[in-house]
Amino acid sequence: MTLRLAGALVVLWLAIAAVAPFLGPDPLAVAPAGRLRPPSLAHPLGTDQFGRDVAARVAAGARYGLAA
Repeated sequence: MTLRLAGALVVLWLAIAAVAPFLGPDPLAVAPAGRLRPPSLAHPLGTDQFGRDVAARVAAGARYGLAA
C-alpha cells in the first residue's frame, strides 16, 4: 500500500512538472497589488509577498528539482 502511494505521488509530481509551463501563470510574474492573497480559485496556494502565484512557483520548482 505504501509503495503504491509513493509511486502515485512520484507520477503526480512528474505530471505536474511536465504540464506546468502550459497551464499556469508565469511563476516570475510580479503583481504588487495581489500580494499575500489567501488561496482562491485563481491562486490555489495563494500568493507570496511579491504577488507571485505560489502554485506556479512550486510547479516550476518541480521541473528544476527533476533536472538536478
